[in-house]
Amino acid sequence: MTDDPVVLVAFGLSSILLVLATLRDTRLRSLVQWGTPNPSTLGLCILGGILAAAPILAVSAAAPLEERGGAVALGVLPALAFMALAGNLGEEVFFRGYLQGRLETAMPAVRAALLSAVIFAACHAYLATTVTDVGWPLLAFTLWEGLICAFLRLRRGVIPAAIAHGLAIFLLSSGLV
Repeated sequence: MTDDPVVLVAFGLSSILLVLATLRDTRLRSLVQWGTPNPSTLGLCILGGILAAAPILAVSAAAPLEERGGAVALGVLPALAFMALAGNLGEEVFFRGYLQGRLETAMPAVRAALLSAVIFAACHAYLATTVTDVGWPLLAFTLWEGLICAFLRLRRGVIPAAIAHGLAIFLLSSGLV
């Protein structure tokens, strides 16, 4: 993508602004279950992020770092972390907040969580086939990540799902693992 910290921060801020703009709609805002922070929830966020990233990290571990995108400069890591967390907050508010919240009004909560994960993966088809050449592995990853985040949201709220999602993306893009 880019290693320019200013661009990364701008992307993260854009996502936050988009979320804030959509939250002005009270009908949408009422669908978002934010969750309440506590130490056990933070542990689940971290575990969820690691579990989401683990299959990709395991498969790619044998490949040299250069084949996985190369090293990321230490000075870029804070901006990358911000972009990963803020950008994925947007995705989680839209998919787990609005979509899953709306689906829960029409079907059992577990079915809504499963369906939101499938729709989340399907919405990444363009990325998997056109923007990148990764293909079905990217769809499998987004389904796996979507399931983890959907069930985190179901049990703990959107914020824990967003932290897990952002952590997974940061782990995969930082070159630290």
